Amino acid sequence: MDSRTVKNFQSVANKVRNEDWDYLTILDGPERTGKSNAGLQIQLILDPDLARAVDCADYGKVLSRVAWDFESMVGIVSSLPPGSADMYDESGLLGRNASSKLNRRMVRVMTTIGLKNCAHVWVFPSFHMLDPYLRYHRARTRGYVHTMRGERGYITWYARVVSAWAWSEDDSQLWHEMYTGTYGDIKVYSPNHA
Repeated sequence: MDSRTVKNFQSVANKVRNEDWDYLTILDGPERTGKSNAGLQIQLILDPDLARAVDCADYGKVLSRVAWDFESMVGIVSSLPPGSADMYDESGLLGRNASSKLNRRMVRVMTTIGLKNCAHVWVFPSFHMLDPYLRYHRARTRGYVHTMRGERGYITWYARVVSAWAWSEDDSQLWHEMYTGTYGDIKVYSPNHA
């Protein structure tokens, strides 16, 4: 992960652990661009206990914080201590049926989950498949994971603009492109254990 992105997520981790915040980051992009790899690397930056677990080859601890369906994510988060990080990987089914019972439950849970003071990383096929409440009010950072000239490892970062203007569903008014960062293969993070 490039140093700018690492510093940004270390700042997020500090807010979550020390300033009574919770934080939702959404990673989206085309299939096979490395969203899960990037999400895992961000999770390790956000939660130093997980990074230590990787260094000690305790991969079960890291995997116990990754959910592949919503109910598993709720179970993981309910047992996490404050300041922890979790990852919800490929949650695309939720956005396809915005009126579904599951999607309504997701919104209900995410409106109350803030008291847990955790950092959440969601890997999602398309940012626009998310429920509008999550997309415009709950998510704080968006990373669009993509390739350049066929090479994986690029994330264009967007920050949510907080303003006094009326709520709008126009992404150009609510999300500001910040920069494009890079990340490598997860093996680069811990070459002895990958």
